[in-house]
Amino acid sequence: MRCFLAISCSSSVRDFLNKQNKDLASELGDLSTVSWTKPQNMHLTLRFLGELSAGTLPVLTRDLAAQLAECYEFQMKYCSLGIFGNLHQPRVLWVGVSEPSQQLYTLTQSLEKTVKPYTKEASARYMPHITLARFKSRLDTNMARRLGLLLEEHKEKSFGTQFVNQIELLQSIFSPQGVSYKPLATFSLRKKYVRLPCEVKTESA
Repeated sequence: MRCFLAISCSSSVRDFLNKQNKDLASELGDLSTVSWTKPQNMHLTLRFLGELSAGTLPVLTRDLAAQLAECYEFQMKYCSLGIFGNLHQPRVLWVGVSEPSQQLYTLTQSLEKTVKPYTKEASARYMPHITLARFKSRLDTNMARRLGLLLEEHKEKSFGTQFVNQIELLQSIFSPQGVSYKPLATFSLRKKYVRLPCEVKTESA
C-alpha cells in the first residue's frame, strides 16, 4: 500500500481554501488545463513513505506513536501562493506555510529518524505546502500572464491558521474517479499549552 504522513487541514481551513480555489479558477479562466484539489483531500504532507506491506504497519505505528508523543503541538499559518515549475509550464499551484517556532521542522526531523528503517523512499528537501491544483498541460501566453498576476496579488495573503495536535498516516487509493486518502492511524502530539476556544482563524477573501 502507498502511504505517507500528513497533517490534514481542519474543516474551517478546507472550506476557506475551497472558496479560494473557486475564486482562482474563475480568474484563471481555462479550467481544462487545471485539476483542482478536492476539499476532502487537502493536507500538508510531512513524509512520503512509498509502498509499505501490511506486516510493517503494526511496528511502524508503534514507533511513530512513541516518537510523536514527545513532539509538541503547535500552530501554523497558511500564506502566499506559489508554483512548482514556471509560468508557462507550471506543475503545481500551492499555498505555503509559516511556522516561526520551528516546531514543524523539529517534527519532520523526528519523523525522518523514525521512518528511515521502514521506507525505501529517499528523503527530499522539505518544502511545506498544500497543493491547490495540478496543471495538465503547458499554458498559453494569456493564461501564463493571468497566473503571474495571481501569484503577485496573493504573495502576501494569509489563508488562515491551524492548531496542529495530531498527525495521520494515510494510504493513497487510486481509482478512475481520482485519488482518495484512507486514514490508517492517527497520532497525538504532546500538549504544550491550554488551547483557546477558537483554534482556527481564516480571513475573508
